Amino acid sequence: MNEQRSVASTAYDPEFFQALRQGSRQSAQIIVPIVLDWLQSQSVVDIGCGDGTWLSVFREHGIATLLGIDGDYVDRADLQIPHDCFVAADLQQPLKIDRTFDLVVSLEVAEHLLAYYAKQFVTSLVNLGPVVLFSAAIPHQGGIFHVNEQWPSYWVDRFNAHGYVAVDGLRRLIWDHPQVEPWYAQNCLLFVRGDRLSDYPALQPYVTPHPPALVHPKTYLRRCSQPHPMTKAIELVSVSLLPATTLKRGDALAIAVDYHWHTSDDAAVIDISLTNRDEQVFLKTHLALTRPQTADPRTRLRLDIERLDLAPGNYFVNVGIYTSDWQVTHDLHWHLYALTLTGETSQDGLLQPPLTWQTLP
Repeated sequence: MNEQRSVASTAYDPEFFQALRQGSRQSAQIIVPIVLDWLQSQSVVDIGCGDGTWLSVFREHGIATLLGIDGDYVDRADLQIPHDCFVAADLQQPLKIDRTFDLVVSLEVAEHLLAYYAKQFVTSLVNLGPVVLFSAAIPHQGGIFHVNEQWPSYWVDRFNAHGYVAVDGLRRLIWDHPQVEPWYAQNCLLFVRGDRLSDYPALQPYVTPHPPALVHPKTYLRRCSQPHPMTKAIELVSVSLLPATTLKRGDALAIAVDYHWHTSDDAAVIDISLTNRDEQVFLKTHLALTRPQTADPRTRLRLDIERLDLAPGNYFVNVGIYTSDWQVTHDLHWHLYALTLTGETSQDGLLQPPLTWQTLP
């Protein structure tokens, strides 16, 4: 758990939210009036609100009762809403809010939580109100610390388990709007508690049991334009799994990485993840790198994982090195290093084990 928070505190810094603010605000200015016209909401809570940009637009449209919830990493000085409208909370844990709201909002947040927490996260959302405006990144959409990108059906199943039905009327209205960011146009759905659907007649024509999985042209083109050949300006030379590639559940794992620095750039970032064949992410961490000050370009790092308490099975260790802004891939080894865990699934253990990075001689 602590590792997840420590990663978040660096991944979701003020620059992260500032980079999103303009596009979020422009998108909200189009989407918020449509949603309010349909729902006539008087109170709104935003889970994963960031700096509160979306809530600030709801406020401009007359919503006085607002609450934003996100991690303690949010810089209060950057909030776009009154400070008393913000509550810091760990989104991985059940949210304990002593009231409900007319509208619950959670936009492009769920993909930032490990799949283990998806069910609980949806439970937190539905406990806060009868209508949820929801979007989450689709597979290969890309983004900082996206660890659970899924097609809409994945989330529909989890909302259905609580008696909430999908309403897919928004995407067709905003699909081609130049002011709306493509991820909102592509992913935004409403989920309504089934026994409250009659309260929202404007939504009833758009009830869709199985919302289609859509890819926005801008998302497609952006992803097509990214896979340039890897620069190899910083090159992964070797990756070793120690003490072995077959371990018992609960054993420690060390991942030793050798890389060569061939660029004059002073900084980069190394990312290590543990996935299965279905691309489900079970562990993900990264570390800022600085160019060695010696003439020797070779550098060795080791990531020590105190214990692995995953279910027995087959996994992959993935290693990538990127520019500091994550926009360019220097080198990436994906699904090259297989890891097998054996043992009993009934053992208790740590979900997020302590991690330690070391520079090796």
